[in-house]
Amino acid sequence: MSCSSLLKPHRMGPSQFACHSLLPFIGLVSCLTAVSVSADVRITEHGTMSLQSKQSSGKRAWTRTIEIKGQRMRLESGEGAEARGTIYDLDSGKRFRLAPSSKEVLVLDLGQVSIRWRKQVRVEQLSRQVRPSGAQREVLNLPCTEFTFDFLAPVSMASRQIAHDRGTVCVADTAPAGVEFASFVHEARKRGFDLVVATLSPTSSPIGSYFWGDESSFIVLSGMTASGYDANPGAHAESWAYESAWMVTEISSDPIPNERFHIPNGWKQKRDDGFDRVSFSRPTSRSRTLVLVRKVKSR
Repeated sequence: MSCSSLLKPHRMGPSQFACHSLLPFIGLVSCLTAVSVSADVRITEHGTMSLQSKQSSGKRAWTRTIEIKGQRMRLESGEGAEARGTIYDLDSGKRFRLAPSSKEVLVLDLGQVSIRWRKQVRVEQLSRQVRPSGAQREVLNLPCTEFTFDFLAPVSMASRQIAHDRGTVCVADTAPAGVEFASFVHEARKRGFDLVVATLSPTSSPIGSYFWGDESSFIVLSGMTASGYDANPGAHAESWAYESAWMVTEISSDPIPNERFHIPNGWKQKRDDGFDRVSFSRPTSRSRTLVLVRKVKSR
């Protein structure tokens, strides 16, 4: 099987990315065709994140739980009373961010925000490299193959910045529920929901959605990554990057109750204007990209 069949260019020409499969050494021989989704998926991640910029720096710990059931996903960020839930529904094309303190549900159109993301990055000029490092490791007693990646793409705006994702990740194709996780990622990409694909990528950035190929089973078990924007000379905005170290601490295929994906009765629904209007070329409290690579420097 050719390399290009395992790692498609995602709306780019074949000369605009490095032709390397994510899993060349693990014996993966089939692309995603007709995958039957049967098991539920629960993945828990823990890590640290820091913002590197001229105005701000500092590190904080984070935790995230990913729950997938069919065409729906729930993300739980934080723990205990501080936990924040977000539901993604591929069939309705909506994201529902839960605000328990005000009993509100902030609704975002996945298709519209994904189109806006594609317009703000010059995807046709995206430089994309994914390479095996040659290292084999274990996380949760699961074997994984280490890869380095480096993406660059100009931003289609007056800021004169370059979106830049890079890092090292360890990818497993034998993890429990890996087929179901991969199926959800590919279904979201097929429907054009870049926001969903990016959220599940190693960096969770707008160009992070171009990380995945067509492998039929995968879960990223750990990462050392940085994602942000390099400023060209004369840019109106500075360089900055979120840098993070993280690891999967639990994977489960146990059944997840349908109620986990329901909107609470009586809660008011309103448009998620705050997210919908923000420019992703500036660091915000909602930005989350996943272990320390290097500080971004102005060019």
